[in-house]
Amino acid sequence: MAVFASGTDLALVRLEDDLNGSKVAEVAGRGYALIGSIGVNDGVSKVDCEPGALAVAMMPYAGTVFAGMFGEHLKEHQLRNKSV
Repeated sequence: MAVFASGTDLALVRLEDDLNGSKVAEVAGRGYALIGSIGVNDGVSKVDCEPGALAVAMMPYAGTVFAGMFGEHLKEHQLRNKSV
């Protein structure tokens, strides 16, 4: 996910859902700055933080938001597998 911030507001954009870049362009057009990326690939988490005070201040919060989203994703996946 690409992580954007504007002041204390965050926007997380799933890059695999934005192959043409329209969501990234929309968020950037609203004045949000790219502050990093966060994700899990093959069971390994990875966080990249852009330089700057905004990124350093907001990426820990983005990690908390991402963890909640990822937890919901895992829960949905588990429920789908139980119903099969």
